[in-house]
Amino acid sequence: MMKKKEELILFLILIMMMLPVFLIISKTNIYFDLTDNREYSISEFTEDVLSEYEQPLYITWWKSEEFKSPQLEIISSLFAKLPVISTIRNPGDDEKDRLRELGFPEEQIEYERAGELTQALVFSGLEIRYLNKTVIVPFLVDPLSLEYQIVEALIRLEEGGKKTIAIFSDNSNYTIMISELTKNFNVLSVSNENPLKSIPDFLIVPDVMDFSNENLFAIDRSIQSGSPVIFLCDGLDINPQLSDYALPFESPSIIHQWLEGYGITVEESLISDRNSLSLAFVSENSQRFSNYDFWFKGSDRFDALWSSPISTRSIEGLEKKVLLKSSELSWLKETDVDLRPQFEEEADDFTGPYPIAVEVKGEFQPLFQYSEDSYKTDGTILVFGSSLSFSDVVQSSGSLGNLVYIRNEIYRLLGYDNLYNIALLSDRENKMDASGQIQPFVINLVMYPMLIISLYIILLSKRKKSRSV
Repeated sequence: MMKKKEELILFLILIMMMLPVFLIISKTNIYFDLTDNREYSISEFTEDVLSEYEQPLYITWWKSEEFKSPQLEIISSLFAKLPVISTIRNPGDDEKDRLRELGFPEEQIEYERAGELTQALVFSGLEIRYLNKTVIVPFLVDPLSLEYQIVEALIRLEEGGKKTIAIFSDNSNYTIMISELTKNFNVLSVSNENPLKSIPDFLIVPDVMDFSNENLFAIDRSIQSGSPVIFLCDGLDINPQLSDYALPFESPSIIHQWLEGYGITVEESLISDRNSLSLAFVSENSQRFSNYDFWFKGSDRFDALWSSPISTRSIEGLEKKVLLKSSELSWLKETDVDLRPQFEEEADDFTGPYPIAVEVKGEFQPLFQYSEDSYKTDGTILVFGSSLSFSDVVQSSGSLGNLVYIRNEIYRLLGYDNLYNIALLSDRENKMDASGQIQPFVINLVMYPMLIISLYIILLSKRKKSRSV
């Protein structure tokens, strides 16, 4: 009986000793990151970027007191690990006016106060200062994007603004892509009525229009000057809103002929893939909700819609590599290509994988003759065998994974290697389970006092059993 009382007293003393420790640690944001890719730790790429600054770098996280969530606690832990002078501040009324002038938005949230849900406008953005320069991250809520947003902001700080991307868009098919890329770049929408006047940092060319000579000249100038260019090309004439069939083009477009000169052919066929996904698509004839043979995952971060295979041949001075492929469970449809779902129709033999995106690097022969050689330099182009994979048709029906992919490729081709690697680490597409939720495994230190108490209870239980034997 005395032993039981001693054990009970000892246990109560242990709880009393651990209670203050528990309360202190519960106020901290200290975590152990046990995720596979260490998503909740500062990466070596971010440390490399921050180590280049010789003078102190100041980062202030302006976070309204009302804004609370487990995600923000993890951000606080990451924020404290940054090798910079960092502070977290709740803005007062005077500071709020200054933050609004800098471009910080206030987002409306719901939070619990005195047991009741209430709404409030909150700040959660970063102000980054280096020497006499300031740049902001307007709104921060996702811990997986913290490093990416900081490094992207530092690039803007160093270069005095965003890089410029020109996109040829003669219609409204790429409004979502333009809107998304505007978050990270200055985006010019170019057409025959609004031609490209200067060489941009990056150029995206969907082969969906008849290009004027002025615009063809501008594209050629961009390639010759070394600006990376992405071509989005279809192997067949596809207009699903008007026809259920993919038809051969009456004649090859100037872009197709141009790429042929670089040893790149977008074949006149479509890739069908057993790994198809659901696509809700509206045509003039009917509304369909079903699996399309031509809607498939080309990679972990890319959804391909009605892609044609790309073949290459050797051209002196040009190096080619495949970026994306269909799955091995794919085959080609080359004649009477019906875009409607045909579940019973499947190839006798799978002949995949097929290349759906290639990269070409080297010295490109010019399309036009120039009087000077100042523009002749090595360049890079990417060719995708589908213009629809980046169009509003896909982005309004599925995820924005394709736009994340193309944004990352833009950073890679512009030479931002650290930002590219950080973007891949924070890419949600590879970290989601079947429910669409990220599954982190992050342990707060507050668990360890509870673990000690639980261990003590288990030991007492074992002692009790051993006595009864």
